[in-house]
Amino acid sequence: MQQDVSDFIFLVNLNSCRDTDVEVGINEFSWEEFKCEVMRHRFRDRKDGPGYIPAAMKLESEWVQVTSKKGTDHYRTDANMDSLSLLVIDIDEAGALETAETVFEGYEYIVHSTHNFTPEEPYKYRLIVRLAQPIPVSEWPACFDALRSRIDLDPSCCNPSRFYYYPSHSTRSNIAPRAIHQPGKAITMAEVLALGVDVPKRILVSPTFSRSAGTLPIEQARAKRHFSGKTVAKWDNLSSTINQTYESFAFRHARSLIDFEVSPNARHNFALSITGREYYILGPHTQLQPLLMFLFTAARQHGTPLESGQNTVEELPLMIYSAMEKYAPEALEKASQEHGDNLGIWIAQSIDRALSTYEDGFHVQAKKPVETANGVYSMLRERHRPHLEAFIGHGNFRDLMVGVLRLELRNEAINYEGIANALFTYQLGYLTKVKKHTHEAALTQIMGMRELINSIGARDVPVEIERIKFAKNALLIEISKNTKHLRKPQLESAEPGL
Repeated sequence: MQQDVSDFIFLVNLNSCRDTDVEVGINEFSWEEFKCEVMRHRFRDRKDGPGYIPAAMKLESEWVQVTSKKGTDHYRTDANMDSLSLLVIDIDEAGALETAETVFEGYEYIVHSTHNFTPEEPYKYRLIVRLAQPIPVSEWPACFDALRSRIDLDPSCCNPSRFYYYPSHSTRSNIAPRAIHQPGKAITMAEVLALGVDVPKRILVSPTFSRSAGTLPIEQARAKRHFSGKTVAKWDNLSSTINQTYESFAFRHARSLIDFEVSPNARHNFALSITGREYYILGPHTQLQPLLMFLFTAARQHGTPLESGQNTVEELPLMIYSAMEKYAPEALEKASQEHGDNLGIWIAQSIDRALSTYEDGFHVQAKKPVETANGVYSMLRERHRPHLEAFIGHGNFRDLMVGVLRLELRNEAINYEGIANALFTYQLGYLTKVKKHTHEAALTQIMGMRELINSIGARDVPVEIERIKFAKNALLIEISKNTKHLRKPQLESAEPGL
C-alpha cells in the first residue's frame, strides 16, 4: 500500500474574494488538516470571508503581473498557476449532488453546504475530490471537459485561479449546515479523463511529471516541494545539524503516534507514514539510522513492536526507497552516490542494526503525573490566570486554548510539553471541580476533543503555522497518553494492506 502524493496539498489562502496577495497566502497542508478546515462551517451574515485557491503556483521568477480594474498590480491570475491540487465542483441544481456522488463512487471526497444553502434552495453544495497527483494546468481543460460530460458544470468556473470560500452558513438560515466525508481512494488524472464520453482514455504526459508515477525529477521536486516561489527545496534552508532526539521525532510524527495508539496493530501503516513524512520534511537531511531507531522505539512505546507483525520489517526497505523516490529524489541521489549498487544492502543493514540496538538507543523520559504542580506548571498557571478566570465562567476550552497559544507561541523559546500539560490539567480540573464530573467521565470527554483542537489555525493564533502544529500535536499526545487506559484493546488482526 503506497502513500499518495495527495497526502500533502498546496493552496493559496486569501482573506476574501477581493484579496490579491497570493504571495503571502501560499500554504502547504496535509490532507487531514485541509479536511478539518472544510468539515466545519463559519456562521456569519455575509457570504464574503476567508477562502482558498486549490492550486500550486509557478516559480516566482515566472510570475506575470496583472492590473485590476481599480489599477492595483497583483499576481492572482491563471497565468501564474502551475497545477491544481484538488477537484472542486460547485453543485447548484437540484439532483446534481446525487449525480456527482454516483460519478465519484469509490473515490474520497468531501461535500459541504455553501452560504446559499437555505430551506428554499437545499441543494447548494460544494464537492471536493481528493487527487492522487496534482493536475497540470496545461491538462486541466481536457479534464474539465471530461467532468462536464458527466456533471452539469458552469463553463465560466473552470479557471485555475478560481477562489472558493471556506464553508460558511448564514445566521439567518433556518436549516442546519451539512458536511459529509466519503472515504475512498484518491482519483488520478487518467481516471478523471476516463469520465469523458469523447475524451481519450489515456494519461496526457506532461514535462511537469516524470514517467515514474507520482515521482518528480530532481529539478522539478526542488521547485515544487517548497512552494514559496523560489528555486530551492524547503529543506535547503534547514540547519546542517537536525535535532535527532526522540522528542523532536515525536513532534514531527505526532499524528502517526496518536493513530497508532488507537490502532496498535496497524504496524504497516505506522511505518509507512513515519518514513514518508520524515523524507518529505527533511529531504536529503534525513538520517536513516536515527529514523529507524525512532521507528522501532515508538512502535513499542505507542502500539505493538514492528517485529511482532507478519512482514512489516521485511517491507521496510521498499518503504524507505519509495519514500526517497517519491518525496525526496535528492535524498535518493545522495544515497545512490554514496552506496552505488550496494544501496539495497545499506538499507537492509541499517534496519538490522536498528532492530538489534534500538532498545538501548533512545531513552524516553518518564512522563510526570498530570497533577504534579511542578515549577513549570506553576509559572504557566500564574501567567494564564486571566484566561483561566474567564474559562471558569464560560467553560469554552477552545477560547482558553486560543488565548494561551496567543500568549505562549510568540515567545522565542517555547515549552510545548509544558503548555500541553497545563492545558490538559486546566480542562481536567474544570470538568472535575467545576462541572463535578468523575475523573473517568472527564477523561472520556477530553478524549473526544481532537476535532476541536485541530480546528485551531493561523486565523485564530497569528504566528507561524509550524508553531501551532507543534502545540496542537503536543496536546494530542498529552491527551492520548493520559487516556490510554480508557481505550478498548483491539483484537490481534492482520495488518491493513497485507
